[in-house]
Amino acid sequence: MTFLHSARTEGLSRPSVITAVSGWMLLVCNFTFWNRLIDGREPGRPDELLFLAATAVLLLLMLNAVIGVLAVGRLLRPVLIVFVLIAAAGSAFVDRYGVLIDRDMVQNVFETDVAESRELMDPRLLGWMLLAGGLPALCIARMRLRPEPPGQALRRHLCFVVASLAGATGVFVLFSAEYASEIRGDRALRYQFNPLNAIYATARALRPQRPASVPVPIGADVHRPPARAGAGPNVFVLVVGETAR
Repeated sequence: MTFLHSARTEGLSRPSVITAVSGWMLLVCNFTFWNRLIDGREPGRPDELLFLAATAVLLLLMLNAVIGVLAVGRLLRPVLIVFVLIAAAGSAFVDRYGVLIDRDMVQNVFETDVAESRELMDPRLLGWMLLAGGLPALCIARMRLRPEPPGQALRRHLCFVVASLAGATGVFVLFSAEYASEIRGDRALRYQFNPLNAIYATARALRPQRPASVPVPIGADVHRPPARAGAGPNVFVLVVGETAR
């Protein structure tokens, strides 16, 4: 009650708003990600439950850090709204079609025409977009922020970003072996975490591509020596594995 009263009278602090939006995206817009991560595990076991809880904390802190770097000053509301809408759109396609949002998928989106887009925009998709993206975006646009002096607000914002990065790094280090095993076993999992998958894939798609390298012929001067009279059959040796490096 004290928090709600303070929010109505004084407004919400920027760190609490960012954390709330990150939590919404983490829990509401990532059903497929969590189902895929939990699949094959035993959530009732203490070690598995600890791993899942640590993953939730890690991803929450990562979202806080990424949003915190971008949402400085008056950019807070626009950045949060864009993130929420991207997460809602990404979850609609990931949960419904099981797609992986990578660079190729984003490139296909850029090349999609209006007719193809209309075929995907059905009432179910639009309803989910309004619920998971439009509703929180409206709340973000209408929320009241706690007024702070610019210098104090900037220091607190920097402390929030640094603390989020430090916390995420600490959690990752503690469970690095588990995460390395999970990434090796399911490399596609990272392409289903909204909205960072779409943001990362879009950045890669917009990055200028390196020009294709021209093949350089190797060993053009090699020729077969003439066979010697009375010589035995040729022996072909093929080296495979680490020795070939």
